Amino acid sequence: MSTQPVQEIIPRSPSNPDVSKVLGRFADLIDETVNFGSHVLKWHLESARGGDETAPITLSFRHILELLDAVSINIRNSSVDPSKLLLRGALESYFGVAYILEADTERRAMAFMSTYVNQRLKTYRKLDPTTQQGKEFRKLLKKDTVAASMVISIPTTVIQAAIANLESLVKKPAYKNAHDEYSRVKKANSKNPYWYSLYGGPTNIEKLADHLNMQAFYHILYRQWSSSTHGTDIIQGNISRSSTGQMEIHQIRLPKEPQVLTVIAVSIALKLFLLFIERYAPEKSTDYKSWYTKEIQATYLRLTKDKIIQIKI
Repeated sequence: MSTQPVQEIIPRSPSNPDVSKVLGRFADLIDETVNFGSHVLKWHLESARGGDETAPITLSFRHILELLDAVSINIRNSSVDPSKLLLRGALESYFGVAYILEADTERRAMAFMSTYVNQRLKTYRKLDPTTQQGKEFRKLLKKDTVAASMVISIPTTVIQAAIANLESLVKKPAYKNAHDEYSRVKKANSKNPYWYSLYGGPTNIEKLADHLNMQAFYHILYRQWSSSTHGTDIIQGNISRSSTGQMEIHQIRLPKEPQVLTVIAVSIALKLFLLFIERYAPEKSTDYKSWYTKEIQATYLRLTKDKIIQIKI
């Protein structure tokens, strides 16, 4: 790497070794939690039975675990703010899998699968130049030279094969009920429904959180982080005034809020683990309690109480 960064904007080397050590301990806590999560996932895989309805359950767990693992990597390298985007995704996935496992599991899981397949079909049909949707989409591509080169590089035969595969999938008996419900709700609302809104479920993510009695998580965390995701929360915490009254932009990789984000990451993981152990491996409850007490309890509880890193901005 020949280009050197402007150190005041993005310092590649930590200016304070003590802060780096603390960030490393935060990341170690998340790593330990994710490591145990791999065992929980294994227990789930060993006991789960069924067909396509198991996919959103198993893969939601994997997705959350992967996002939390990425949070650890970010925090260890003092890339703290982007961790909010990862945690928002993990929280939304947790809402979804908690809703599926709460009740009527097979039907809710197939609602997820049917919605996923229908949304993929919608995308592929836009990419197929022989369909009406594809022809209309090609008109839009003329205004977007970057996307046009990407889409044109996909062979039409590949796109059509993917469409045929998905169309055959939704015709299978396991998908029929959920597919019919998806079509009914879409027709009634004239828009693509959220999977959890099928069969009279919550109509948006806020109502889903309310349904799960996780209103605080939604309003304090998920909703606040939406601004970061959509690029509108670019001011708060990123600028301040100097002693001379001048506006200053904070450096990238400033270790703001790593402690609270670590606590949130571990909290989401613990809720996820308990959810899956109760459902799929209740005999492992003792193992979970032993691990929690021995490996993370003291550190985790300390982080919920004592402020370890103080960043003045």
